[in-house]
Amino acid sequence: MLNVLIVLTTILAGGLLLYPKLANCRVWRAAITPLASIIGSGFLVLGPILNASFGQYAPLIMAALCAVAYAFGAAIRFNIARLARAATTRSKSEE
Repeated sequence: MLNVLIVLTTILAGGLLLYPKLANCRVWRAAITPLASIIGSGFLVLGPILNASFGQYAPLIMAALCAVAYAFGAAIRFNIARLARAATTRSKSEE
């Protein structure tokens, strides 16, 4: 059952990635290279390690790791946006 779920999720994700609006989006194109690196070094290497360590719970552990990584990225995005706003405010006050 788990294998069927993984295959269906992969097909769904592949279909989403082939969606023309997403495939031609400028922001998405900028994210492809780092995303490919993350997938290559993260999921493909970590998947078998998690499977050996956690067995049937490996997909849950991978989902938890993805959630933690997303939260870490959200903190970084928040700080970048805050610094950009502060820089914009500073440059306007100097004019």
